[in-house]
Amino acid sequence: MIKRIFQFFWKKKLLLVILIVVIVGCGYLACTKTGKNDSVTTYLLTKATKGMIIQTVTGSGQVTASNEVELKPEVSGDLVYSNMKSGQNVKKGDILARIDSSEAQKSVRDARLNLESAQLSLTKLTSIDNLSLIQSKNALSQAEESKQKAIDNLEKIYEDAYNSVSNAFLDFPNTITELKNVLYDNGIGRSEVSIGSNQDNIDALLNTTYPSDRDAIEVFQKSAESDYAIARLKYDSNFNSYKKSTRYSDKSTIEALLNETIETARSISQTAKSESNYLDAWVDYRTSRNWEVYAKVIEYQSEIASNIGTTNNHLSNLLSIQRSIQDYKESIINADRTIEEKKIYLKDLEAGADELDIKSQELNILQKQDALIDVLDNLAKYTIRAPFNGSVAVTNSDVGDSITSATVLATIITDQKIAEITLNEVDIANIKIGQKSTLTFDAVEDLTLTGEVVEIDTIGTVSQGVVNYVVKIAFDADDERIKPGMSVGASIITNSKQDIVIVPSSAIKTKNGNSYVEIPDESVSVSDSAIKLSKIPKQQIIEVGLSDDNSVEIISGLSEGDIIVKKTITSNNSSKINSSSDNSSTQRMQSILGGDAGGPPPGGMMMR
Repeated sequence: MIKRIFQFFWKKKLLLVILIVVIVGCGYLACTKTGKNDSVTTYLLTKATKGMIIQTVTGSGQVTASNEVELKPEVSGDLVYSNMKSGQNVKKGDILARIDSSEAQKSVRDARLNLESAQLSLTKLTSIDNLSLIQSKNALSQAEESKQKAIDNLEKIYEDAYNSVSNAFLDFPNTITELKNVLYDNGIGRSEVSIGSNQDNIDALLNTTYPSDRDAIEVFQKSAESDYAIARLKYDSNFNSYKKSTRYSDKSTIEALLNETIETARSISQTAKSESNYLDAWVDYRTSRNWEVYAKVIEYQSEIASNIGTTNNHLSNLLSIQRSIQDYKESIINADRTIEEKKIYLKDLEAGADELDIKSQELNILQKQDALIDVLDNLAKYTIRAPFNGSVAVTNSDVGDSITSATVLATIITDQKIAEITLNEVDIANIKIGQKSTLTFDAVEDLTLTGEVVEIDTIGTVSQGVVNYVVKIAFDADDERIKPGMSVGASIITNSKQDIVIVPSSAIKTKNGNSYVEIPDESVSVSDSAIKLSKIPKQQIIEVGLSDDNSVEIISGLSEGDIIVKKTITSNNSSKINSSSDNSSTQRMQSILGGDAGGPPPGGMMMR
């Protein structure tokens, strides 16, 4: 029966194709729908911790039968000490030579001073200095006292201002009257018989000159009349203001009265000068012709000279008071600014240092410590030590020679085994004499030995376009199972840091050239399993330092204990459902067809 059904479908090929398309289409729709609805994002969290990062360079090579090592310096300079002779026995660490290190020692001194300065700054930042606190309070009190003194002085100077104005108006009425009389009184006419007594002084004087000579005199006359008219207007207005004021008037009224009186004094002084010029021109005219100079004119000249002196004294005093008022006002403003600054400084001093400032200074200390370590490491290179126990075979340099990193100081023979490994031009840049290394061997799987870099090729060899360098590593301890010619793997420690903030490498992301981590924007706890978050994690910009295969150093941006996202997991249940659905569909097809969907029908019948 089943066989006939299959034969029927086989003959109805079109029907079979349609059936397959329908089944596959239903599976696809189920997959799409489920994928849209069942996508779930979870987060695996971890904490920033304190730890250690070790950077290494790895290479492979062989245990060599040669026990000769060329002793080369890592720095250049003049050889100032040598303790090497052919055949001399040496022990590991013995000082064999020294290179002039004066510049390196100066760098160490500078680095120590910089570190001490940074440490003192942190101490000052994190401790409240009682002396500084007292000094800050005293400075605030002094600023407040300075302000009060300026206020008191300002009060007094306003009193002085009113007194000075009053003193000026004791003289101004008489002065302005005398200036008027010089121009418009008829004193000259009354005193001189040849001049009519009913004429004003200016007309009387002008009439004593030839008409053809009067233009020059009239210039001075008009100037005197104009200045007097201005002075009179200012005086009248100023005198009216003075009569309305009292010494109990408010400061703005007194200050306005002071300023007005100064302008009146200027105008009166200018009028007196113009009238003096007028009389001087008339006297000069009469004298040049040997004509009589009237006694009244001489009297007027004396009065004007006295008025000029008196008015200028008042003007000088009033201007000094005006300047003092402005100075005391500015002193009060400056005192207010100083008081505000002292209050803020005292408040900050009492509150202690800002957390960000402390962290910044701590980071500065770490940088200074690293800088000191670097210069100390560099200083150590100027002292050449025996890399292992052995004997000096050949010496090649004497004291006073100028040497470089390519100079072979001596050849040393050792009984210790040596591993020769090959490194490329990128890795060799990080290798230095004296670096520690771990050694592993294919022939003895459970054995790990330690060693130290004792020689680095100065010139590499080129093989198939790749530059390689040979590095020799002396074993710290021997093992009789290790034979010359055996393969060896080496991991040379190039850098390490302890007690630093680290996070997993998988947590670090980059964007626009910046490194960042994701931090949950809600209260969460770290667990071994992934969790859901109600908010999208926020991005925290960080500064990274050393890294190894698993961890990255965080220089800034995170603190120990901060929770971060280690891994984001986006699961889609539809994949499982779709996979199951597709498998079920395929199995049903195979069940129906009795085998693979694309295979021949049961019985081995083939379509022709």
